Amino acid sequence: MFSQKLFHHPVDKWQVIATLVTASLQFTAFLMIDSFWLACLASLALSPLFAMSIAFGHNQHHRNTMSWMPLNRFYEVLLYFQNGTSPYAWTLHHNVGHHAHYLDHLRDPSAWKTEDGRVMGRWEYCVKNSLMLYPSIVKIGLHFPQLLRKFLIMFALSNAILAILFYFDPVNALVLYVIPMISMVFFLLDATYPHHAQLDTVDPVVASRNNLNPFFNFITCNLGYHAAHHIDPELHWTELPEAHAKIANRIPPELNHHTFIWRPEALFPKQI
Repeated sequence: MFSQKLFHHPVDKWQVIATLVTASLQFTAFLMIDSFWLACLASLALSPLFAMSIAFGHNQHHRNTMSWMPLNRFYEVLLYFQNGTSPYAWTLHHNVGHHAHYLDHLRDPSAWKTEDGRVMGRWEYCVKNSLMLYPSIVKIGLHFPQLLRKFLIMFALSNAILAILFYFDPVNALVLYVIPMISMVFFLLDATYPHHAQLDTVDPVVASRNNLNPFFNFITCNLGYHAAHHIDPELHWTELPEAHAKIANRIPPELNHHTFIWRPEALFPKQI
């Protein structure tokens, strides 16, 4: 009964629990470890949990997990410390940026083409879009001043907490927080690239690659059903398999992948 009141979808409580466990382990390591190399090992050990938090953040910004606003912001701050995407960052960059313009590479903040129409390679895409993530957020936010204001306030508050951690232990703050945050932004872009690279079309059904591997969808919260997600971004992640089934007969077989690791043509499309 309590979870039904607190969570819009009670199944999401497991994502919050996982985030709280990860945050607890991360902060405990920050407090207890006094060796640089042990801190590095702890950070590496936590990396799979940090990576999973990316999917949780994606879900959170499409459909807020909890019914009480302050708890949603607190949750987003914890996610920021795990994957480098701050409160409202997804909202601006992904929701009103990428989802609105992913069919137009000149306006998509996650574009896989350069302005002159050249297809970027995987690593070029990851480096360029990682570096441009926050500048793009501010640029998009200029068209959405209320969202930008909320983003800037939460960004300042979140980084004030990070500054306090640096004050008490700069080495552990760097190894257990900042480096993972930067790494996960890069990993986020690396995970994004196969979904759309070289799919130059205005038809949303064929503008995304899908990954139907069960384990892939378990750890990404069904993000493998990507065409369905783009057609209706407001769907809860648990509804995506059913939405995919409704359009499955319109999706070419080559756009459906079934292995946990994407096939080579998704990771390394031909350069044109």
